[in-house]
Order: sequence, then structure tokens, then C-alpha cells
Amino acid sequence: MFLSKIALLQVVTELAPSLNWKEIVSELDHPSFLIRDRAGLRLLLTALQLGLQSQGATFPAELLYQSWNNAEAQLSLLSQLMRNTDLFCIADYPHHAINVEILKSPPEPDNKKLASWKCLGLLETLLNLLENGGLYSQVQELLKEPVQHCPDVLVLGLLQLTQPMTKLRQELLSSLIPVFLGNHPNSAIILHHVWHAQSPLVKPLVMHAMAEWYMRAEHDQARLSRILDVAQDLKALSMLLNVQRFPFVIDLSCLASRREYLKLDKWLTDKMREHGETFVAACVNFLHQRCPQISGKVKEEAGLKPTQLPSDTLAIMLSCLQVCLFVVHQISFPDLIFSLINFFVVFIRFGLGMCLKSYLILSIQWLRTATY
Repeated sequence: MFLSKIALLQVVTELAPSLNWKEIVSELDHPSFLIRDRAGLRLLLTALQLGLQSQGATFPAELLYQSWNNAEAQLSLLSQLMRNTDLFCIADYPHHAINVEILKSPPEPDNKKLASWKCLGLLETLLNLLENGGLYSQVQELLKEPVQHCPDVLVLGLLQLTQPMTKLRQELLSSLIPVFLGNHPNSAIILHHVWHAQSPLVKPLVMHAMAEWYMRAEHDQARLSRILDVAQDLKALSMLLNVQRFPFVIDLSCLASRREYLKLDKWLTDKMREHGETFVAACVNFLHQRCPQISGKVKEEAGLKPTQLPSDTLAIMLSCLQVCLFVVHQISFPDLIFSLINFFVVFIRFGLGMCLKSYLILSIQWLRTATY
């Protein structure tokens, strides 16, 4: 059947040598055009190559990246081309390539699938289809290939596009940041490149992605440590600590304090003055989560659990909370005061040093009188 169709096409080219095969390629932008599988793609490519070769022409790959009137037709062709790079490789034709020179570990040069994803025109076309074509799920499915196998190339492409940084483009870039917070050979290079991107939208996007990555694995100290290392490397810690995700920044500030990157008491006091009761409540909730004995929901065990705060960090936080009650006169929050009393009582029960114990007893006495 396939050979008979080819023979028919040969007859057509002989009987109508004046056919403009490049125009025929452009006419694929038609409502009834749809490539569903490899067999259909093979037949189409064979027919087009036969006609183009009869006129000494090459496949006009640039037509693939133009804006089509029929988005579904365009995506069906691009999808099959990307799934069958042994039949047709976009990278073999003239194209604007994504610059990957900064990568220490570049994609395999002989991998045709990865080579095709270095085509900037392809990425721009898919993003346009994602935005305007009503084909969100289909485009997302196609983009899974570069997300899984060459996320570094995809990030560089997203940053090298000249079109505006749309919301969907931001979402795609944000979804890729956790890949480089993990173990990837090009992590440091990509994070530096992204952080120093020209668009003012990128830095907030990166910080939001870091916070989300931490929040998805609540109190994961390995992730928090990785974020702190990256922030120090990028000289971005002070900016990151201004993110409006209080559980994240409180935990990050505690770890940064233990590494002597900041003075925790000053940072907490400044935040309490800036955000008032909202931040104070976040601190108390944070202490409840990191000191589960307070709630009585877990049994007390000897030793320090990995997610629990060291006693010196706890003492600093409680001291700052006490000072806050003196200075923030306009706020009335007796529930928070009684929560602090509970913390003090448990601290004493755990048996800290005598000086700290005396300080905490005096603090409890003050807090009790503060509620009247």
C-alpha cells in the first residue's frame, strides 16, 4: 500500500512539474490536516521530500515555526516530528539554536531528540500554542521530554526568548528551579544564570520556587540547608529572607543564625516591628511545630530530634517574643501570651541551666501579669 502511494506521487510530479511544493507545505495549515501516528508522518514526509527533491528544493522548516491558523494541525505535526526524530530531525535544518556554551555538562551531541530541543523557534512556537492555542494539556505532555531529559537546555531557552515573560512562561521556569536545587550536574551554572537574568520578574520567581520546594517537604532540614547554601552562593540571603512565607523564612533565619550568617535576635525583632501580630503568631506556630512536646501530642523522648530547634535558638526566639510584648502596645493577643507561658513551663521541665531557668521563671511571672 505504501509503495503504491509513492508510485502515485511520482506520477503526479511527472505530470505536474510546475507544482510549487513549498506552497504545498504551507497548505498543511488546514482544519482537516492531522498527523496521528508514525505511519502517517512517514507517508507525508516521503511525499513532500519526493516533490521538493524533484525541484531541487529542501524542506522549508521555517514554516513549522510560523503562526498557523489551525493550531491543532500544527501541534499534531510538531508532536510527531519530535517523537520520530529518526524520520525527520529539526536540528538538521537551519534554525536559531539555544546557546548552551555555559553548560559544563552539555547534552549528548549525537542524541537527535535532545538536539531538536535546542531549537529556539520550536520552543517559542510551543509556548505560543500553550498561551493561545487552547492545547494546554497536549503541549505540556510534549514538554515532558525536555523537562525530564534536558531541563538545563529548556531553562536557557526560556531565558533567551525575546518575547515577553508571560505568566505561563514564568510558571514553566518556576517548575524547573527545584531540579537544580537537587542533584544536577549543571545546578550551579543554571542557578547563577537564572538569578542574573535581565528580567526583573525572575528573581522573585526563583525565591518563590525555593520557598515552595521547602514547603512541600515541611521542615526538611536537608532542603533548607541546600537553599541556604545556594542563597549564600548567589549573595541572595537578605533578599530571600524578605519573602512573605513566614514559616520558611523563620526556619531559614534560624539555620543562618547557627551558621553565623546573621544575628537572629535583631532579624526577629525587625520582622516583628515590620509585620506585627501576623509575624508574632507565625513565630509561635513555628515553635509549636518544631517543639511538638508543647502540644502534648507526642511523648517526650531523650535527646534532640533532627527537626527540633537547639535550646539556644529557642531561647533567642522566646526572648524576642517577650520583648515584642513590651513594644507592640496596640496588639492584644492573650492566646499568644499563654502559648509562650506553655513554652516556658516545658523548658523548665526539660531542665535547662539555672540561669536560663531563673530567666524563664521571671518571664512567666511577667507574662501572667501582662494578661490582666
